[in-house]
Amino acid sequence: MNDSALGVITSFLFTTFTIAFYIGFGLHQPIWLLWIAGAWLVFFVVVLLYDMRHWGRPSFDTQGVRIYSRTRNLGLEDHETEGTVMGTCVKARNIFSSARAEMRAIIGGEAKQFTALVDEARNVAITRMCKQAKARGCDSIYGFRLITAETLWGSTEFIAYGTAVRSRKE
Repeated sequence: MNDSALGVITSFLFTTFTIAFYIGFGLHQPIWLLWIAGAWLVFFVVVLLYDMRHWGRPSFDTQGVRIYSRTRNLGLEDHETEGTVMGTCVKARNIFSSARAEMRAIIGGEAKQFTALVDEARNVAITRMCKQAKARGCDSIYGFRLITAETLWGSTEFIAYGTAVRSRKE
């Protein structure tokens, strides 16, 4: 069993015993059951509001810079290269989206929290690369590449890079 499955089973057992304790305690003290249920409801709403930042994921903004992945036959006779431009982004997932995604691993299907995380990190990296090219006065990026890695447990890193090119035509 890998760590991920062990974590899911442990969380499930802890949650089950916690709920059983609260229900048993609540039968003797009904007012406490209302307080506990209310606290869980507030907690759940706060988590949902925190995750709302992923509802409208930003797309990447090229800042008017054209991006090309090709590296051969570029036709750069009337262009100047300005060197490599790079944009990076490391996004860490929060414990609540991780727990929901881990439960999704048991049931099956798409873990939308992770998809949103990856989309957002990729878009931020590309936007930062384009901003760097625009700051150098360039209008194109050739040889665009995108690298991804998992840096820390639960953190996704994207590195977008390419060669910034400025057109000599005015």
